[in-house]
Amino acid sequence: MEVSAKFCTSDKETLNEVQNTTIPTPSEKKQLLVVDDEYGPRQSLRMLLKEHYEVHMAEGASEAMALLKEHPIGLVVSDIRMPKVTGVELLKQIKEYNSEIEVIIMTGYGELETAMKAVEYGANSYIEKPFDTKHMLDCVNAAYDKHETEHNRRLMEDLALEASRFETLGRFVSGTMHDLGTPLTILSS
Repeated sequence: MEVSAKFCTSDKETLNEVQNTTIPTPSEKKQLLVVDDEYGPRQSLRMLLKEHYEVHMAEGASEAMALLKEHPIGLVVSDIRMPKVTGVELLKQIKEYNSEIEVIIMTGYGELETAMKAVEYGANSYIEKPFDTKHMLDCVNAAYDKHETEHNRRLMEDLALEASRFETLGRFVSGTMHDLGTPLTILSS
């Protein structure tokens, strides 16, 4: 079945702009970041997660923050013990940059005080190395689901706020139009 349509010049230009716009599709992979100063753990996580996620990798906090600013990353999996900036300090920087990004902290040293700090700063999970692959996948999937849910909730709040603003503006314009359309009466004394 062939469908034909007539467009004016501006409609054709608008259609071309829409057709040339890149819109993310649900089939595109979700993006996450693995931060670890050791090559082996970074690579093992990349191999584990690459089937379902686009995995970015960083050796430290400064590289991680640069990648977060370049890519729409929703989840960070970070080692806790790294030179210069620890995983907990990185967690704090990430949450200050964008509180919607979920963070999973990994450690080879299970310390209660560090785990409590990580939770205090908003870590989604605290996983000890060596990790069970199924447990890691479950934690990553749950954290990313939480990220998407929170992101969608905030988008809906923003849309509701905009709708409320338009409703208020509409009432104002409607009232003004009514007032302008009502004949003025001059009262004489």
